[in-house]
Amino acid sequence: ARALGIKTIANRAEYAQASEMLEDELVRARRADDPRRLPFGLRCALAFDHELTLSLTRIAEAEIDRRYRRLAREARLTEPRGGAFVAIQRCGADLRPNVHLHAQFLDGAYGTNAHGREVFFQAPAPTPAEVEAILTRIVARARALLAEREHDLEALDESERSLAQTLATAASTR
Repeated sequence: ARALGIKTIANRAEYAQASEMLEDELVRARRADDPRRLPFGLRCALAFDHELTLSLTRIAEAEIDRRYRRLAREARLTEPRGGAFVAIQRCGADLRPNVHLHAQFLDGAYGTNAHGREVFFQAPAPTPAEVEAILTRIVARARALLAEREHDLEALDESERSLAQTLATAASTR
């Protein structure tokens, strides 16, 4: 939340808590033994396979937006729809391949209330359990997508292996 610049007077404390929790999750996800971490072969594939990267981006966007739409429906809005802007960045500042997303989401959803008026429902900050559930769904859907596309998460062909070795060397000099 802090990185996205999302701040409202009413929810400043909630967003601060969510931001700290998200940073903790990101640190945990960087550990090599974390099951949510993408295998190195897949990270290499993402650097050069735009369609695969786009598909995984759509999964992440849909799962995050799903929470906002659900909460808006619970607030009795019909046909809730969120909004997001997601940019794919393929490298870090040092130009090493490092596929990652920059995203801004509305902190709620638009929908029609019982009087037929379009209104915006502002959702509360997510709890740690909600973030974990969203991340778990993203990983499950990503793995299913990869299984459908028959990506072997660990196997690399000769050219991919050379690229992976180059990327590993570059990453180790950070």
